[in-house]
Amino acid sequence: MEKVDIQIKHVLREGNQLADYLTNNVLNFAGNSAYNSIVDTNLNTLRQRIEVQRKKDKLINTIYRSENGWNYTWEYDDKRKKHSLALELVELAGLAGTNIGFVFLSGYFCMFLVSLMLHIAIA
Repeated sequence: MEKVDIQIKHVLREGNQLADYLTNNVLNFAGNSAYNSIVDTNLNTLRQRIEVQRKKDKLINTIYRSENGWNYTWEYDDKRKKHSLALELVELAGLAGTNIGFVFLSGYFCMFLVSLMLHIAIA
């Protein structure tokens, strides 16, 4: 196997995470004599990515499945929506019925007062 001198120039930026990752892997590879082939390097990179993905999955499961704090459900609960709509409909019907009842009651009361005054005026 030939030795090749490689010079790497890299500008660190936050937006270029892939280049940062690859540069760090190359620098680790060049500084460590444990890697004998590119296959070993690729396997190590794959293992690192798998470990990162496992940590992300574990974090997501911890956040969304935990008992402490706010627990949100992923699906839409249409039974709760139907129940709240039914309660709103009952409340609206009650308000309408109350208003109609007050209209009839005030009408009867006005008719009673007019009838009473006419009865008193005639007598």
